Amino acid sequence: QRGEVRAAQSAPAEAPKPREVEVGSKVRMAGQEMVGVVQSLKGRKAQVAFGQILTTVDKKLLTVVSNNEYREATRPQTARTVVSVDISARKLNFKDHIDVRGMRAAEALDAVQDFIDDALMVGVGSVSILHGKGTGALKEEIRRYLRTIPEIESARDEHADRGGAGITIVTFDLS
Repeated sequence: QRGEVRAAQSAPAEAPKPREVEVGSKVRMAGQEMVGVVQSLKGRKAQVAFGQILTTVDKKLLTVVSNNEYREATRPQTARTVVSVDISARKLNFKDHIDVRGMRAAEALDAVQDFIDDALMVGVGSVSILHGKGTGALKEEIRRYLRTIPEIESARDEHADRGGAGITIVTFDLS
């Protein structure tokens, strides 16, 4: 009877066939600790989200990981190193302006919230939000949101020569 048990245990030990990388696959890049989720595929390239960072890599460099492995790798205790990588990547890619013209109010507000979060994380002194003049509703929604952020010192119209009421200049209190 013991022999049967051993045989049953050794069967799965054969190397499992590597799973195919597809959209939604949880993957690890060769030589990296971080895991990500495949967002899209184009030929031999895959666009992968590693936390907030979206990067395009060759599919050959990716290994599909199990849901458990993904969960383990994204647990908060490992987040410390991931966060520092994430912050430096955000600093590198940060632009001090955003254009929300043509967006619906809710969509624009989401974009502005993420933008302000990034600006605070990166530690810039001021940023500009291009919302256009239009009816002024988008500007009012954005300003109402900005008034709820304690780190914001002021939110004012850009100088008339540089866009006036169509652009809001946000100044942060960095003290």
